[in-house]
Amino acid sequence: MRAALRHTYEHPDAHGECGACQKHPPAFAHTVALYRYAPPVDHFIRALKFHQQLELARLLGEQLARRLALETPPPDLIMPVPLHNERLRERGYNQALEIARPLARALGVPLDFRSLVRVRATAPQTGMTVEARRKICVARSLWSRVRK
Repeated sequence: MRAALRHTYEHPDAHGECGACQKHPPAFAHTVALYRYAPPVDHFIRALKFHQQLELARLLGEQLARRLALETPPPDLIMPVPLHNERLRERGYNQALEIARPLARALGVPLDFRSLVRVRATAPQTGMTVEARRKICVARSLWSRVRK
């Protein structure tokens, strides 16, 4: 079995690479992916998302915390991507939040799961082609609450 690889991605250009990024530059300059979404990791992610294997969220959160502990500076805040209320009712939990809880606890940084709201449901990506997945713009379905 091939081991999943860790990846770090430095955005090469503050103005973005593609036309969409040039029109609307991303609000980040750096991302970290703990693993490549390939076997066996993809199996674990699907088990977490669709089969209520919540113990995997703790494991992934703790592993991501170990990886992020190597970053300088550490993140200021952990903000998981929310599910739309309809999907949250179907699933019963938000896997991103379940991963974020042990991550924030291990890093000792605040967890903010209330400031970002998904206001538009997006189609499930399971079974979609790569081209179809690229057309889904999750960012356009999110809204940020003003914090007082």
